[in-house]
Amino acid sequence: MFDCVSNAAITVDETATVPKTVPATRFADVLVAVEQVPGLTPKVRDNLRSAVTKAAHLVSAQGLQGAIDIERLQRKFERLTPALLGMKTDNALAAFKSNLRRALRLADHDIMPGRHVTPLAPGWSRLMGQLNGAPVAIKLGRFAHVASEQGWEPEEITAAHLARFGDILRRTNLGSKADKLLRGTVTAWTYGRRHCTDWPSSDLGAPPAESRFYAQPWSAFPTSFREDVELYLSRPEANLENLLKGISATGTLPPPPSQRGRNNGTLRAKTKGNYRDALRRAASILVQVGHRQPNEITNLAALVGVTELQHILRFLVERTGRQEGGHLGYIAFLLYFVARDHVRPPGDTVVHLEYLWKRVRGRTGEMSPRSFARLCQLDDDGKAVNMALLPERLAKAASKRGKFDAQTVKLMRTALFASIALTTGLRAGNIVNLQLDRHITFTTRNKQRIAIITNPGEEVKNGRTLISELTPEATKLLDLWLVEYRAHTCPPERLTAPYVFPNQSGGHMAASLALQSFKDLAAYYAGLDVTPHVTRAYLGKLLLEANPDAHAAVQAVLGHNNVETTLRYYAPVRPLEAKRRAQKLLLAKQKTNKLTGGVDEF
Repeated sequence: MFDCVSNAAITVDETATVPKTVPATRFADVLVAVEQVPGLTPKVRDNLRSAVTKAAHLVSAQGLQGAIDIERLQRKFERLTPALLGMKTDNALAAFKSNLRRALRLADHDIMPGRHVTPLAPGWSRLMGQLNGAPVAIKLGRFAHVASEQGWEPEEITAAHLARFGDILRRTNLGSKADKLLRGTVTAWTYGRRHCTDWPSSDLGAPPAESRFYAQPWSAFPTSFREDVELYLSRPEANLENLLKGISATGTLPPPPSQRGRNNGTLRAKTKGNYRDALRRAASILVQVGHRQPNEITNLAALVGVTELQHILRFLVERTGRQEGGHLGYIAFLLYFVARDHVRPPGDTVVHLEYLWKRVRGRTGEMSPRSFARLCQLDDDGKAVNMALLPERLAKAASKRGKFDAQTVKLMRTALFASIALTTGLRAGNIVNLQLDRHITFTTRNKQRIAIITNPGEEVKNGRTLISELTPEATKLLDLWLVEYRAHTCPPERLTAPYVFPNQSGGHMAASLALQSFKDLAAYYAGLDVTPHVTRAYLGKLLLEANPDAHAAVQAVLGHNNVETTLRYYAPVRPLEAKRRAQKLLLAKQKTNKLTGGVDEF
């Protein structure tokens, strides 16, 4: 998608990306193999059929006719929980994966077993024995088994063998991430070189970087880069908020500052912080993919080349699975305007950056197709109830553990986060930033304690001050968190921090951590594929289901600046609800006709 710019001078080197090979085997072919294999009991054969069919519909819109892609299956399996598949236990999910592996092997598809049962070669058995039960030994086990099968001897291992191991994992392994296993292999190998006298001397190099936490601190970059970022953010043309609103409303591109004059108003602190963090993340991505070293990023000009934006977008596509909108559109939008209004690179670079931004920006000011799909799952009454009961379920799961370990605190923290999100409609960034002495007050109404949350306009996305009330149940959860659980989130000396959700360094919990915890626990305990932002859409959905014309109420709950924003955002919801009402009327007519004697004959 990002190599479609015709100018060869700005095409990313294709050798930097490993081309994906789509296997010829289809899920339907695997089913045929399962049917033809002799000696299976009816129960085993049925389990294999079920696993193949379920996997096919999980990863391919073509279902059983879709081609098998091990990497895609692995990414899907990484996010799966028993609840998402309608299963009750982790053992049921493990059995599903085991049956799928077995079915793929029956179809002669190259697939790595969940646990190796073939013996280690003598050299590898001797090497593993040298680790003498050290905790890192388990990290070398998978590599040792693959090396034994491939005929690689310990003394001949090089970084090239590690790369080959990575290729095998990506083609055949349905379990852990390839990069995770590669990091473990390098860690164990390095440990052996340091602590075992007869260990091979070859150096496997640095382990692959952890992509989940790719953002580098400001201290990793030259001071001049931070200074250039602050210089840009201090300039009037950095106030892009009105530009983005204008683009959303008119679909036309605003002129450069020299033609439009200066923007009125200064950049809000919240927006300035968002832009600052986005530029740091963009720089970190270039480091993560190996395009630049941190010391090479001395100013914003290092970020705003076309090749640089292509690398950044590719990384985000692979990370998020989306082709447009979201963070892709946001980063491309910001870097394009930084280039046009601040860096002003020579040639036609800005033209190409504008082209890439328009390709990935998606529909601004509207609900994305992915958000709409997540919202539609809540049309199921059972899942809608699960969403409403999510805070209660997480809190009960935390209390059942009977100890204040990391998982218990995570459960209760997410329970409170979800409760605040569901009862107020606040954005995740505003929730994690809540401070006890700034945002929260308490009152009593009808003999019940109520927490009132006030978010000043300068901290809110659209500048509107928001006042929200927690329900008595949500207030009780807040009190429980503050009294019993908050103290276990950080060292005692950090508890003086004012944040409801403090972190280890005395700041507040990262919104990204809140998002990941919310997604993971909602999937595990409620079988839901939701994000914190979906809670806002869910509240709007509830109001519109009760009253299809309640857009003004939705505007008030979600804090939109005007009702036009609400109408645009819920545009796909309105016709869908109208069609459902029409279907109900049609069904009522059909039932009435049956009761009155059936269909007239012509």
